[in-house]
Amino acid sequence: YHPALFTDRNFYGVIKVYDAKLPSKKESEDTALSARFMRHGTTMHGFQILDKKLETAPTSYYTSDGPLGGIFSALRPKSVAVAGLGTGTVNCAVPRGADVTFFEIDPAVVEMAQEKFTFLSKCNSRSPRLVTGDARLEIAKITDKKFDLILLDAFSSDMVPTHLLTKEAMELSRQRLSSRGVIVFHISNRY
Repeated sequence: YHPALFTDRNFYGVIKVYDAKLPSKKESEDTALSARFMRHGTTMHGFQILDKKLETAPTSYYTSDGPLGGIFSALRPKSVAVAGLGTGTVNCAVPRGADVTFFEIDPAVVEMAQEKFTFLSKCNSRSPRLVTGDARLEIAKITDKKFDLILLDAFSSDMVPTHLLTKEAMELSRQRLSSRGVIVFHISNRY
């Protein structure tokens, strides 16, 4: 059991943030790295290593040698839209200097990412833009900007955001892409 540093329960579910040691087969408990974890419901949705030398290292799904790291390396997007904020890890994974806009439907997630994690404040040379609201509706309001990459990362353990997968939502996202832009789905889900 780990005492919670942050807990919130609302229409979107339960968020819990806690500190714990990273599991490792190579290190003893005394030398294991400390990390801060975010759980949404029963699923861990991100973590940050607390060691000052490693606190800006992208973790979980977003490491430089993972799938998203490969996409960022190949595309080198200058403008990125992300549906789903989580801990804000993506801000450390994007190419340095990229313009990042996060869309997050749950205000508690925005509060948690800003107050309990430093991915938003210490990564990238530009501060990300945070938009609280439904990504599909909010991206529709942005008519003066095109994105090189739109990352749909709003899937959770037990909910598939079908409104982001409709033909209409895909057409809207396509309209917001630059001429070289792509849409990427992160669909980790129990269903």
